[in-house]
Amino acid sequence: METMETLKKRTLLNLKAAFVSQLFSFLVSMIMSIVVPKVIDVEQFSYWQLFLFYANYVGLFLFGLNDGIYLRIGGKTYSEINKSLLGTQFKLSVIMQSVVMLLIMLYAKCFETDIIRALVLVRVAVYLIIFNLHGFLGYIMQAVNLVNKYSKSIIIEKAIFCIIIIGLIWKRTEAFTLYVDAYIMCKAVSFVYLMIVSRELLFSKMYSLKTAFFEIKTNISIGIHLMIANISNSMILGIGRFLIDKRWDVITFGKVSLALSLVNFFLIFISQTSIVLFPALRCVTQKQLVNLYHKMRLVLGVTLSSVFFLYIPIKILVSWWLPQYEKSIYYLIFLLPICTYDGKMNIMCSTFFKVLRREKILLAVNVSSMFVSLMTVYTSAVINHNLNYVLIGMTFSVAFRCILSEIVLSKVLHVNVIKEIMEESILVIIFILSSLTCNNLSAFLVNGIMYIIYIWMNRNRMKQYLPERFIKHNQHCRR
Repeated sequence: METMETLKKRTLLNLKAAFVSQLFSFLVSMIMSIVVPKVIDVEQFSYWQLFLFYANYVGLFLFGLNDGIYLRIGGKTYSEINKSLLGTQFKLSVIMQSVVMLLIMLYAKCFETDIIRALVLVRVAVYLIIFNLHGFLGYIMQAVNLVNKYSKSIIIEKAIFCIIIIGLIWKRTEAFTLYVDAYIMCKAVSFVYLMIVSRELLFSKMYSLKTAFFEIKTNISIGIHLMIANISNSMILGIGRFLIDKRWDVITFGKVSLALSLVNFFLIFISQTSIVLFPALRCVTQKQLVNLYHKMRLVLGVTLSSVFFLYIPIKILVSWWLPQYEKSIYYLIFLLPICTYDGKMNIMCSTFFKVLRREKILLAVNVSSMFVSLMTVYTSAVINHNLNYVLIGMTFSVAFRCILSEIVLSKVLHVNVIKEIMEESILVIIFILSSLTCNNLSAFLVNGIMYIIYIWMNRNRMKQYLPERFIKHNQHCRR
């Protein structure tokens, strides 16, 4: 059992490593979303975005195995886990993922009539086996609070990718396949690093296959709820993107994807925080959880709401730099509120559901929100054929999921957050209306004034929570 002082030091180390890795992720994301579209044409960029879209769902083929392991060993130390048993499960996973990879390649060869899409699918299949096995080891590192090692693998991946991408841009390479191949190769290098740091686990003697299969079954039965919750989470936006690709065209898909990439800019730095928070929050009391919930909610509310104030400067900058993507900036009006809701959901709500072992509630919330997305987006795309309504439906579904989660969590933790939810929702509505109806200067002033009013209304809470230390630990971890 780690002492309280050791746990604090490890958490700070993990946070530093996580934020450094996110700095590299931000740099790569900025290059891919801002610089690469300047070099390659809209169609090539759109197929690059299509690959990333498909790649987002390859985790589905692990059926929750990684999630189950993550939940079961979360809070333990690396010395406490059964390395031989986990190593055997890894070897079996290699076989299972290889079969899936071959099946996808077979489908691409025999059934996909579009040659370019077939190329995309083949690369997705290769990426699948690397990503899922990388995730197997990465989840173990995160669960046993060795986030710094996992973060180093991300730093290695992104640093190499950044160098290669700069080289491709320098040569003004336009083929999207070269960017995809570089992306896959760098993930493979990151995977090799994780294999090296996990060699004690990987090269341990084989455990009983019967026991290993039973463990896999157990882990899947536990993790399947979280996996479906995560997949349904991504499907909330994924349904809309899929229908845009099918009902419009790949170029429209690419322009909407660029707008969503700009949304992710605001989330990328703080998203890694949830990785660090899960093992740390497993080691605090129920009373401390309530206090931390209030603090996290306040920090996220103040941070994420600032994006509305930044919309007009971003609009001017991107319209000048990427005039061919001017429509993406218009789409951003409807999609930018996702920052407020998706940020809180992924960083705060999902983390607390996992810590409290309420994965089934998280699953129910995400699946419900996915069906809300299906109804609103399908109606907008197929019946009305209105892209603006599709985007509004996507944002509404994300907001529905976050608000529903907060209401459920507030009952579990016995807190009241209705006032805060209403304040943030008013900010969102005013942002959309002002951006649609006002000129740039007027919209900028309206959103800036509203943000200042929001800060002023929460000044007492900021005085109460922000000066205090953000995380406190004790020596009793939940199992």
